[in-house]
Amino acid sequence: MAAGQGFKTFATGDILTAADTNGYLMSQTVMVFADSSARSTAITSPQQGMVSFLKGTNSTEYYNGSAWVAISGASSGGMTLLSTTSLSGVSTTISSISGSYTNLAIYGVDIDSGTTNANVLVRFNGDSASNYNGVGYQNSGGSYSGQAVTANTFIPGFDARTGGTPGNFIVDLYRYTDTSRIMGRWSSVLTASSPTDQLWATGCDFRYNASAAITSVTITNSNSASMTGTIYIYGVK
Repeated sequence: MAAGQGFKTFATGDILTAADTNGYLMSQTVMVFADSSARSTAITSPQQGMVSFLKGTNSTEYYNGSAWVAISGASSGGMTLLSTTSLSGVSTTISSISGSYTNLAIYGVDIDSGTTNANVLVRFNGDSASNYNGVGYQNSGGSYSGQAVTANTFIPGFDARTGGTPGNFIVDLYRYTDTSRIMGRWSSVLTASSPTDQLWATGCDFRYNASAAITSVTITNSNSASMTGTIYIYGVK
């Protein structure tokens, strides 16, 4: 598809060529798609300045020459769904995360660790070194206690046990493309299988010190069991 050619006033009798249609009309209209996958299928070579609306996320985005990014002030509130990933096996990695946003929001929905006494771990860029630290809390059945991030991995902190209601977590990363320290916050909640209906909740403010922008997220299991659930990653302006 031709790049946008700007504005042209057509005179009576002018012939509207294919290049005119593509360059003056198609490349410069707001195109509507079901989601980003449908857009990628339809537009294999997007041009800088193209604008699209995604019905699945109610988001308006433009192509900046290298990536589709949210238009500030659009009805989406500046959040764009970047990926939806179903967990399978012990470890799942979501790669090639766009660096075109200010923050990232990672949602884990209906996460089941596949075994008891297993922690679900989130690692940035596959990093399991001593680059994470933070402090937080754990509330089990109404009793609060301290919760710390371990030295060699980041744990968004729940024991998602089979037999109970699967757990959910949220990880917010602020200025995730910084090449210095990246700040973040996570929280999680689940209903434990024993005692019945006991609510567990955890949360933590943390810092990632690897001096690298975050381009991938890995969800893994401390007990080497196969997990299920869905991970949604949003770019936030």
